Amino acid sequence: MKKYLLLLTLIMPLPALADELDSIADELEDLTRSTSAFSDVCKSVASLPGCLIYKGKKQSAHIPRNNPRHKSGSLIAKRGCAVTFSGKIVDNKGNRIASWGPYTPAGALYKFRYYGCGTPGANCQSTKSMASKAKANTGSVTVFAVGKTGKCYRIPNPTKCYNSSTC
Repeated sequence: MKKYLLLLTLIMPLPALADELDSIADELEDLTRSTSAFSDVCKSVASLPGCLIYKGKKQSAHIPRNNPRHKSGSLIAKRGCAVTFSGKIVDNKGNRIASWGPYTPAGALYKFRYYGCGTPGANCQSTKSMASKAKANTGSVTVFAVGKTGKCYRIPNPTKCYNSSTC
């Protein structure tokens, strides 16, 4: 690193050198943040409980194909399920992979229903894109749904379906 910086001082004009040093500082900050970010975001990790439905591919038949909610995943808690969800999906380094929004009203059978598209706060990213992003960042497609209390729920493959009769 010292040789690299010395070389930069010899070949770069001062303003360009300042920009390069700022860029290096930003990269180091990102690297430092990503190594501790997961434990900062996820205080504990659990598998998806049976009362928490994750659909990464096929949405429920009652959602019309032209509805934006049909374009991405969903996380649905059955009524009485002791879980929370912040709308954040992260990889195993704590990098935010997606933001999902609540669909209201959730309905009589559900505590909450979150979708990756067509709801407030959702960034409309496909589950295939989520898997690709996680894989590029960490080498694994596994992502985590972040609860409001810091408890995270492991989703082994965001393109798959878990805990639904329609999986």
